Amino acid sequence: MTDIFLKTLNMSIAASWLILAVFLFRLVMKRAPKWLSVLLWGVVALRLTVPLSLKSAMSLLPSNEAIVVSDIRYGAPAVNSGIPALNNAVNPALTESFAPDPGAGVNPLYVWTLAASAIWLAGIAAMLLYALISYVRVRRSVAEGVPCEGNVYLCDRVKSPFILGLVRPRIYLPSHIAGASLGPVIAHEKAHLARRDNWWKPLGFLILSIHWFNPLCWAAYALLSRDIELACDEKVIRQMDVEGKKQYSIALLECSVQRRPVISCPLAFGEVGVRERVKNVLNYKKPAFWVIVAAVAACVAVTVCFATNKTDQEPAKLPSDGAPTLQMDGVSYLAPYTPVSSLPYGYEYAGKLTPEQAGNTGLRGVKYFTYPSRTEDFYTYQECGTLVDLDRVDSTQRQWAYVRWVQEGNDAVGRRLTLDEVVMLSRKGESLTWTDFDRYQGWEIGSGLYIMRYEIDDLFEVLVGGLPEAEPLYIYLQVRNEAGDCADLETDDIPAFIEAHKNDVPQPLVTDSTVGGQTAGETAALSPDQTEAFQTLEKLFLTICGGPTYASDPSAYIQAHPEEFRELVDYSMRTLEYCFAEFLKGGQTDLRGQIMRAALDDIAPESRLWLEAETGQEYFDAWKASALSVRDQHDAEWIEENRPAVYLLLTMMGEI
Repeated sequence: MTDIFLKTLNMSIAASWLILAVFLFRLVMKRAPKWLSVLLWGVVALRLTVPLSLKSAMSLLPSNEAIVVSDIRYGAPAVNSGIPALNNAVNPALTESFAPDPGAGVNPLYVWTLAASAIWLAGIAAMLLYALISYVRVRRSVAEGVPCEGNVYLCDRVKSPFILGLVRPRIYLPSHIAGASLGPVIAHEKAHLARRDNWWKPLGFLILSIHWFNPLCWAAYALLSRDIELACDEKVIRQMDVEGKKQYSIALLECSVQRRPVISCPLAFGEVGVRERVKNVLNYKKPAFWVIVAAVAACVAVTVCFATNKTDQEPAKLPSDGAPTLQMDGVSYLAPYTPVSSLPYGYEYAGKLTPEQAGNTGLRGVKYFTYPSRTEDFYTYQECGTLVDLDRVDSTQRQWAYVRWVQEGNDAVGRRLTLDEVVMLSRKGESLTWTDFDRYQGWEIGSGLYIMRYEIDDLFEVLVGGLPEAEPLYIYLQVRNEAGDCADLETDDIPAFIEAHKNDVPQPLVTDSTVGGQTAGETAALSPDQTEAFQTLEKLFLTICGGPTYASDPSAYIQAHPEEFRELVDYSMRTLEYCFAEFLKGGQTDLRGQIMRAALDDIAPESRLWLEAETGQEYFDAWKASALSVRDQHDAEWIEENRPAVYLLLTMMGEI
C-alpha cells in the first residue's frame, strides 16, 4: 500500500504542473469557448488517474518522478523535483534527518511513509463517507417529488434546480418556479444531461477523494464545477437573442441560493458562481474563428507540454579528442572496465550525478555508488547495452549495468595481469592483499561473496575472493581446462603449475553463475575454497555449541563464544551458503540450528522474520517461504540488489 501511496503522490505532483497550466490557460484565453476548459480538466483527470504517461521531447515537466520509491525504502532519501534550488534546500535536511541505518531493513523515512499512507487511506474513506451521507440526505429531500413532465419533478423541499442520478437521472425543480423562468431552467438542466455532466462531476469528486492531500486538486475541482456550468450556459444561450439572455439571467438570479461547499454532488442550476455566470451570459458573443483556432492550439500545447513525461535523456555526444570523464570533488574519473551485472560487495548508494559531475558523459541524474572507506573509484548504474555474458556487452541493444569509474592518472587503467606478474605476486605468499591487484583489470563476478576475476589470456585467470575490508579468503590461479584445475598463489608452486598446464585446451569462459567450474545451486563437489571455508565454519559451530554445558538458551552459547560467533558473521555470504545448505537438507532441530538462525539474522537483518520458532529449521522454513514470496513480487535484479541473502538462497534452490 505504501508503494501505491508514493506512486499516487508522484502522479499528483506531476499533475500539479498541468493544473497550474490550466489555471493560466483560463486567465489568458477568457474569450475561448468554455468547453475547452472542461476538456483540459479531463486531461488533468487522466493525468491524476492513469499511472502510465506518454513521453514527449516538448514536455516541460521538471521531473518525471519527483520521489524515487526505491530511494525512500532502501537508498538515501532525496527529492528529484527537477528544480535545483528546491533540491538543494530539501535534500540536505532529508539526508540529515533520515539517514539510512545499515543495521535496519528499511530507511527511517519509509516508516513515516507507512503512517502517511494510513492517513491517506483514512482521508479517502472520510471523503467517500461524506459523499454517501450527502447523497442520502438529498435523496430523502426529494422523496416527495411530484412528476411535472418526463423526467422533471417538482418538490417543496428543493431550493434550487438540480439533477440527481447517473443511470436514470431526474431533474428536480422547486415548486415555486413557474412562468418565464421555467423554460430556461429546464433547458439548462437538459443541456447538462446532453453533455453527461451528471457523470463527470461525481467522477471529479472521486478523483479529488484520492488526491485530497493536494490543495491544487481542490482548486481544480472548484473550477471544474464552475466551468461545467459556464459551458452549459453557453450551450443553452448560443442561439438566444438579447431578450432571451436577459430572461435566462433573471432565472439564474431567482434560483440562486447560498453557496454550498464545492464538493456538493448534485448539479444545481443557480448554485455555482452566479455573478460570473450572469455577466458571462449578458456579454456572450459567439467566438470568432481565429479565437477558436488559437484556443484549440493553446489547449494542444498545454496537453503536450504538461500532460506528457520528458523523454529519456540521450547520452551527450563526446568530443572526438576526449574520453568521457566524471568529476567528483575536482577529480576526474574514467571508465576503463567492462560493465558488470551486479553491484560489487560493499558499495552503497551515494546519490545521483549532478550536471557538474556528469560533465561530458550525458549521465546526469543516474545513480552512483561509493565504497565508504576509499575514493579511488565508484560505480554508476547506467545504460550500457545487453549483457551477453558477464563481461561482454552488446552496445547495440538497451540494457542497464554497473560501470566502474577510476581516478584519472591511475596507472592501473587498462592493464591486464600477466603470467610473469602472477609468478612475481606468488613470491609474497600469505602477505598478498586486495591492494596487490588494484593495478590490474578485473571484474566482480560474485553473487554474495565478493569475488574478483583477473583474466590473463584464453587459458589462465586469477580468482580472488573474500570480504573487501578483510584479508582475501583465497587467491587462485585457475586454468580454464576441462578439470578446472587451480593453484593457491599463497602456498603452491606457481611456476610449476603454469608449466604443467601451458599446453591445455581452453574451455569456454566462466560466467557470472560459475566459480571454479561449479554452477550456483549444483550439489556437486565443492570447490577448494568452499571446502576450506566450510571446514572452518564447521569447527566454529562445534566450538560455539560446546558450552556452557547446562544452558538452555541459545544466546548463552553465543555470549560464551563472542569471537567465534563474530568470525561466523564475518564470513558473511559464505556462512549463509553453509547454513542454507544444511537447512535445505532438513532436520536442523538441535542447538546448531538455533545458532545458524542467529547467524542468518545477524548477517541479513533486512530479511529478518519477527516470529517465534521452536527450532532453527522451523524458522528457516518460514524464511524460505518468505524468500519465495519475494521472488514472486520482484525481479531478479531487484532481489540481488536489495535482498542479497534471499538472492543467494533462491540461486541455490534453482528458483531464480
